[in-house]
Amino acid sequence: MATIEDHAAECKKILGEPHWEVHRFLDQYAGAFPVDHFVDYHRTFLHNSYGLKIVEARWGLEARTAALVHLYRDYHEGSISHLSLKKILERVLTAVMWFNRMMHGYEPRPHIIRAWNGKSLVYLATK
Repeated sequence: MATIEDHAAECKKILGEPHWEVHRFLDQYAGAFPVDHFVDYHRTFLHNSYGLKIVEARWGLEARTAALVHLYRDYHEGSISHLSLKKILERVLTAVMWFNRMMHGYEPRPHIIRAWNGKSLVYLATK
């Protein structure tokens, strides 16, 4: 799982700017839903078309491109700094479609459900 520092470093290499605010924004729910217990659940909120629209509205088209790089990096589950921006943009729509499906059809794995101790996700996020 990539850290915000990983995302910023890759964006710096690919786009020339780290775009810290974009990566913090997209991964903000990782704090409420820690990856070691909830795996990908934090991605269901903003790693999708909805999150891309918010990023573009807040920070503009270049930030949206940084968000696309972030999503593709997470989808790829490894470094993409060896790819050109053109190649990433050619391939990223598959990642966006995958994350959009995750947003609408997320079904937690059994070990995640056990970690909730019978509490709702909203309860855990606002606790």
